[in-house]
Amino acid sequence: MINKYIIPAGLVVCIGIFIFVVQSGREELKTSSLKLDLVSQVYNEAASSSEIDPIYPDPEDDPKYLPCTKADYDRADGQYDPIEAFKFGLKIQKAVEEEDIEGLFDLVDGELSDGPRRSYALNSPFKKLFKPDFKEKVLSQSPDCSPLGSRGYLIGSGSLWYRQDSNGQFHIFSMPAALAEKVNDSASVGWSYDGAILPTHCFSAEWISSDNYEAYAEQFSIANFDDFTANVGEYLGREVTSLKPISAWGKSISLVRSISDCTNDYKTPIIKDGYVWNGDEFSFRLLGEITNEVCNELAPSLNNTCTKAFAAEHSRYGGSIGVYKQYSVYGLFDLPELGPSIVPLKNFGSFNESLNWLNAQEKGYK
Repeated sequence: MINKYIIPAGLVVCIGIFIFVVQSGREELKTSSLKLDLVSQVYNEAASSSEIDPIYPDPEDDPKYLPCTKADYDRADGQYDPIEAFKFGLKIQKAVEEEDIEGLFDLVDGELSDGPRRSYALNSPFKKLFKPDFKEKVLSQSPDCSPLGSRGYLIGSGSLWYRQDSNGQFHIFSMPAALAEKVNDSASVGWSYDGAILPTHCFSAEWISSDNYEAYAEQFSIANFDDFTANVGEYLGREVTSLKPISAWGKSISLVRSISDCTNDYKTPIIKDGYVWNGDEFSFRLLGEITNEVCNELAPSLNNTCTKAFAAEHSRYGGSIGVYKQYSVYGLFDLPELGPSIVPLKNFGSFNESLNWLNAQEKGYK
């Protein structure tokens, strides 16, 4: 019987090559498809060898850990398999090396939270979808065996992000390096009312903490909080019996914004690059218009008073969060309690989700 600390000579030679490849690959910028093939080949040979004991002894650089380290396994603490994370990174690099967009999006579950929609990407040439240095960045590093905390795994200096889901499967969830899909330029302007552009303050958004929506849910005894935040228009005038501001934490907060109130004492916003800006912290743009019919369907208890509606992007800048973006549908309603007001109707989890919803409104999307 072979001692678990003894590795066959042929495998030692192979692993010796592999150590050099991984160490140099993590420090140098050039990674060829030959190197990726070698990494995968050596790993597969080592992992399938019946002569390697599955127990991982010291020292940390024991070949049985390769291509990961004992520290990676200690960090994982049985919650994920570092080798599987590494192998998934290899799949990403293979698709990028071959400029295979379909293969890359086969590694995405549904739509990206940050990056182009699947339908847009699959109909775009690789060189149109990514900047010239994207490929080099992704292929310049050996994949990681451990995530960057709760944020997931990154590759190519954050060009792509992936993580493990509750079923143990890895998926790409973000492609910050991909070029953004453009929306209809004619829609990417401010919301005009009585000849003036409404300031960003007229469009309420769910706080990062969700405290404003939680205050409403508590005051009006709304049990299904997730549905309330996603389809807020359905609750207004029904569970939310008063559309006036409510009191919370010693101050007044509101989801529905009366135009007379939200335009009072606010400076004229600046329109730049398709966005409406109020100061340096908040920006707003329209993504697409929907019909009054659809608008009224989204708030069935507001008596069919919608006269204008858009899907929009609301951005907040600054602080440790960087840029925080939210996507919502808003309608202009004439309300008995408040007069002409901007009413939030739907909230989406991502830009892609909002565009897919707009596209689904075949009659209402302009």
